[in-house]
Amino acid sequence: MAVLRWIHRWAHTSYALPERSLAWFRIVLAAFLLVHRSVPDLRWIAGYPSAFHDPAPGMPSLWGGFLTEPVYLIVEVALLSAIVALGFGVRTPISSVAVGGLGILANAMLFTFGKIDHTILLWLTPLLMANSGWGNECSVDRRTGRIGSVDPVAPALVAVSLAFGFATAAAPKLLGGWLSPGTKTTFTYLVDGVDVAGRDRFLAEPLRSTGSHWGWEVVDWATIVFEAGFAISVLWPRWFRVGALIAMAFHVVNLLVLNISFESLYPIYLVPLLGAVSDRRVGWWLESIRSVPALAWLAFGALGLITGLIGRGLWHVGLVELAGISQDMADLVFLSIWTPVMFILFGPAVIRRSSIR
Repeated sequence: MAVLRWIHRWAHTSYALPERSLAWFRIVLAAFLLVHRSVPDLRWIAGYPSAFHDPAPGMPSLWGGFLTEPVYLIVEVALLSAIVALGFGVRTPISSVAVGGLGILANAMLFTFGKIDHTILLWLTPLLMANSGWGNECSVDRRTGRIGSVDPVAPALVAVSLAFGFATAAAPKLLGGWLSPGTKTTFTYLVDGVDVAGRDRFLAEPLRSTGSHWGWEVVDWATIVFEAGFAISVLWPRWFRVGALIAMAFHVVNLLVLNISFESLYPIYLVPLLGAVSDRRVGWWLESIRSVPALAWLAFGALGLITGLIGRGLWHVGLVELAGISQDMADLVFLSIWTPVMFILFGPAVIRRSSIR
């Protein structure tokens, strides 16, 4: 019973956020989904013959082959519309479920070729936050009087899902011998990426010729220590916030060295980080958002819908389609902006509130 009481107290208090913080997270998450290449482009799938249909067990295997192009278009339009509704806080619980459900469905359609990407947390988060009360501030629901109760457990569930994701990344490494001297698994993966997959951008090619045995062993060990440690630290919010900041820098290094991007996790790190910032500070951020003319927000939502259909988000269309730079470079530019901003906004508060006494 004592353990159950501790779990109940931890779930209700550790990551509970005030309504202002919840609203800020909702707006940033919706904007991220519209700006970045989060919504899958599905219509091209219809052009492939059924011989390429090789889904993994689960939802992708429910339909016997590829669907028609209008079906994929309907899913894209519905998902993008739900994201805009979520950002504006229109029927927030319903739009939250719509974003999460349609996002998972879109991913399932994309995974019918057999390859599975690690973006599930991005779509699971709106489902977990549906009844959190994150539509009670700075929203259409607020103006129309549709105010719901605040569920303090929802942010804790998001934090646990984030920790679980890191645990599932650390466990295969532990079982796969990453800690064994002489493996240099990270270096092996780097060589395979450069020589076979063509991931030779940024620091990948220069580091390809660096074969320091113990240097790469330290990288292997440090990766496991961080991923496993971050997963376990979810029990102590102060350390979990520190880990969230380190994780963003970790992803930047991962992109520079291995050319692998994990931007889908970036907005989710806001859940623990917002707990370190005062309600007054978040209120000032929301007031800044409110000061933007409504017409500008409507234009942003419309552009998100349009670019989501012709490309994969405002960022992708602006940098890749129009500017002509590579997707890896677009990802690096995005992370190079996002990460310093997060450190500036949350770093001092996290350090100040994470000192162990």
